[in-house]
Amino acid sequence: MRKIRPAEKSDLKQIQQIISSGLRKCVLHSDEHFDPLYTEICNDLDWALENQTRCLFWVAEEDDTIQGVVMVKEFWNLSAMFVDPACHRTGIARARWC
Repeated sequence: MRKIRPAEKSDLKQIQQIISSGLRKCVLHSDEHFDPLYTEICNDLDWALENQTRCLFWVAEEDDTIQGVVMVKEFWNLSAMFVDPACHRTGIARARWC
């Protein structure tokens, strides 16, 4: 059963893998632009973990495997929303996140 919960520091590696594969498969087809964007997003992840009272940073998981992530900074700025490409079209992005 899929559940949605706040992200934790221990989730970071899985979250980074989802973001990396999502960027490579769906957004960027050139390595030239990957590194700066990926680095910026990872910096935002670190910020969110350190500032949990100023943002929503949640994951969707099933069987202890993270399938999607969403981050909203300052409660109005959608900063990241990624779904593992292997889980596309399964309803994760349409799920009720809060």
